[in-house]
Amino acid sequence: MACRLIRVAGRRSFWRLQTARFAVSMPASSAKPIASFLRSSLEDNEEEIRELVSEYSKHRPSPLSMKQLTDFGRTATELQSFNFLRHEMPVRLASTMQEIDLLPAHLTQTRSVSIVKNWYRQSFKDMMQFTDSASVDRGAAKWYSTVWK
Repeated sequence: MACRLIRVAGRRSFWRLQTARFAVSMPASSAKPIASFLRSSLEDNEEEIRELVSEYSKHRPSPLSMKQLTDFGRTATELQSFNFLRHEMPVRLASTMQEIDLLPAHLTQTRSVSIVKNWYRQSFKDMMQFTDSASVDRGAAKWYSTVWK
């Protein structure tokens, strides 16, 4: 995720801090330290995400037929669904992210592919909060409140 500082036209002491998720204008004295912090934390986080994606992409997704999927939907409890998805979703997201990275360079550098990659990266990061849930019940409750908003 890029973090950019852009000078606001016509206002010498104001800068616009912009990331993929938000943009805000503020005095230069505030914008520069915040941008520096965001860049450093995002860079560290991106390396960690790359390592996790690499690790999860080594696993094979569970093959599911439509019949298995509908049977599971009819008989499984919310907790069983949560336990299956908290392991399966990161594997599938990581595999797709790796496949996107294998596209030809002229495609991966386009804006549309960059947007899709960021969506996958954000979804993967969101899923990571459920993989190591200390309390499965609390994790399942958080999962359902997040997914079904």
